[in-house]
Amino acid sequence: MNPNAQPEAILVADTDETQAYVFESNKLPEIRGASLQLRELNEQAGEMFRHAVPGGQLVIADGGSLIGLGPATELAPLAERIEASYPIQTQAATISSTWRQLPPDYKEKDFSEVVNWAGNWLRRYKESKVAPPFWECLPAQTRCQSCQIRPAISYPGQLADWSLCQACKGKRDFERDNRDYWFTSFRAWLGQQQANTPFTTARAYFGEHRPGAVLPAHTLAEIGQASKGRAGYIGLIYLDGDQIGRVLQKIGSAANYVAFSKKLSRVTRDGVMAALARYLRPVAISGDEARREIGQGQLIGEQITIFPFEIITIGGDDVILIVPADHAIPLAQAIGSHFAAEMADRNLSMSAGVVLADDHTPVREMVNIAKQLVRQAKKLNGGGLDFHALVGSDTLDREIGKLRERYPYRLLQRDKTGQNLALLSRPYSYTEVEILWRGLERLKQQNVSTSQLNLLATSLLQGRNQSTLTFMYQLKRHGGDVQKIADLLTEIHQSQQPQSERAQQRNPALWQEVAEPDYKYRTALWDLAELFPFVGRDA
Repeated sequence: MNPNAQPEAILVADTDETQAYVFESNKLPEIRGASLQLRELNEQAGEMFRHAVPGGQLVIADGGSLIGLGPATELAPLAERIEASYPIQTQAATISSTWRQLPPDYKEKDFSEVVNWAGNWLRRYKESKVAPPFWECLPAQTRCQSCQIRPAISYPGQLADWSLCQACKGKRDFERDNRDYWFTSFRAWLGQQQANTPFTTARAYFGEHRPGAVLPAHTLAEIGQASKGRAGYIGLIYLDGDQIGRVLQKIGSAANYVAFSKKLSRVTRDGVMAALARYLRPVAISGDEARREIGQGQLIGEQITIFPFEIITIGGDDVILIVPADHAIPLAQAIGSHFAAEMADRNLSMSAGVVLADDHTPVREMVNIAKQLVRQAKKLNGGGLDFHALVGSDTLDREIGKLRERYPYRLLQRDKTGQNLALLSRPYSYTEVEILWRGLERLKQQNVSTSQLNLLATSLLQGRNQSTLTFMYQLKRHGGDVQKIADLLTEIHQSQQPQSERAQQRNPALWQEVAEPDYKYRTALWDLAELFPFVGRDA
């Protein structure tokens, strides 16, 4: 194709239910391997386009999507090859790839409209596709010990004691060969930072540790060991851009689309890397039993130094991370705030959902909850953060929004006022999250009693009048700790009010009067009590 020639067609591709593939196993090597597999396949699809359509225009090949312009005769067979490449290499993951002729009067300025039209066609194509064949597991067969879905196949070597299916074995193999991908990228990013930049340098990050001696975590339990608040707990962070599609619809030309996508990716990556460098320095832990699987049996029970985080994905405007629970909230807040500041020229933001849970909790369950939390956070103007803690064996039997409309999160006319009460103030804006978390760190440093905080939070279940009386009694009896909690509550409640209304508010102790259709009073005290155990002792 002549580079100056008018393109004839557009090719669009998008992966199908990738999270179901990535998180079908709860083993970190399989999760890491699956995510890296899909990233490489996305890059390979871009290379396939460049090779098959040398004069075409590859607009984007990132985040599981691909958009390209070129001759119809070249795009038609390419779409089929891209679609076939995923199941061939993964055994289970798929991608939808299709093409369409451009309108006869297509102009460069019409690119956004064409992409929107092609995206609608791609959605219809996805819905019309025949479901991929599934791997039937007969009663006489052994199920894969990793995914528990497909029939297992025995493999010689290090995994001789493990029964894995072909797909999970492929994930393991890919992880083994590409284990250091994100950590190499992280080290490279640190190496680019200079002393005069606002970001952490490599020297400051590694300190006394030799960079090459810091290992990736091999299990979620190793990441959980790094939690200095509630031991053995991890935090899953899910961030997603707000109304990015609105901007893309107005972006204009393909060149503008490319430039915007590159900026989006750079800002997101810088925000993640900077937050990880700031909050999650290398940490010493005890090598997990599972290290035997990768030939590191000599490290079991020994002190090793790891990167205390796992990057599942960093897309253009979406991020999934697993970190120690005590750093999940401030880390998500830092990423979201960075994104909003860097994209302020387009008034764009990013919302976050954070799930705190035991390191044995199924990751797919945590991801599902985090996605619901993101939807709640997106209701705030300018984006924000929502969180949920799964303590012990807690599970959700309904959507998070429905759950919060019921006891114990919502009290229906529990006192003589006849007003409904909300025991949660989440989601929070990023400014409010910073106030909340710094306040919790301050309470921890001042050795405020956890039992005192829980006592006040439990009293909320008795209604506004009784909880206020309990608070006044505890304030008279114990003074200091209760007053510190009350001061933080007041600071949070005031931050949630417009500046012009703060002087007019006459809120009762613990409660904040609000103009919501479903309740008249709410409090942040339950949020404080839920998060307080996760704050590290050295905060």
